[in-house]
Amino acid sequence: MRIDERLDAVLNDALEGCGPSRADCAYMLQFPELSLEAAVIAAAADVCSRQRFRNEAVLLGQIGIDIAPCPADCAFCAFGERHTHFTPRQMAEEEVLRRAHEFTSTGDLYALFLMTMHTFDPERLLSIVRVVRGSIPSEVRIVVNIGDFTLEFANDLADAGVDGAYHVLRLREGQDTKLAPEDRMATIEAIRSAGLDWYYCCEPVGPEHTPEEIVEQIFIGVDGGCFQHAAMRRVYSPASPLARYGQISERRLAQVVAVVALACLNCPQTRSIAVH
Repeated sequence: MRIDERLDAVLNDALEGCGPSRADCAYMLQFPELSLEAAVIAAAADVCSRQRFRNEAVLLGQIGIDIAPCPADCAFCAFGERHTHFTPRQMAEEEVLRRAHEFTSTGDLYALFLMTMHTFDPERLLSIVRVVRGSIPSEVRIVVNIGDFTLEFANDLADAGVDGAYHVLRLREGQDTKLAPEDRMATIEAIRSAGLDWYYCCEPVGPEHTPEEIVEQIFIGVDGGCFQHAAMRRVYSPASPLARYGQISERRLAQVVAVVALACLNCPQTRSIAVH
């Protein structure tokens, strides 16, 4: 069997360091996940990534420092206030430190993520960041995964010892969430303006998302110069309003990750490609 000439040309260009266009990425995502073409796309992305990142990987860890029914009410999230089964809980500072030490004790962790709900106590978060920063090895980066915030708070985070922030304009933001896309983008701009590393992701991918909308979401990170790009599938939850759609397979997720990696050949600022 031979692959399509267009795909052959796109992948050969990628192997020479020239990333695919939006149209080429949508084209690569329309192949069935078990097709020969999907396998070849993944193989080419693997080669490109190993060459680009010198066959090295980074390990990330995350601590959820609080949970609560979340007013963002994202239809894909287990904490959405209209469908969650979780009760509010704040992790004590001592437990945060214990978990941080467990994550960093082997010397293998690249970055420790501290996560909150969309709404959070800014002073408590800054206090925890300062304590964690003073208690873990200096080479371990601290990254926050929190709700929207201003440039002023982004600078406060940097002063407290935060190195980066994970923030995403999610697929169908404003439709499957109660959040305004412009607020998400304003926070991303604040992250970049404060000099923090911007961690991005194509997420949360479900079976209902078209190649075109996946590509548009991918290229927000590519065009914006994200420090890390990634892909994540939506995990099936019976209580979720999106449960009727199910979830994509790991093979489909691998296909999306491959396209992310190839698209990021056009983004010299990207230092790694991640997968959840």
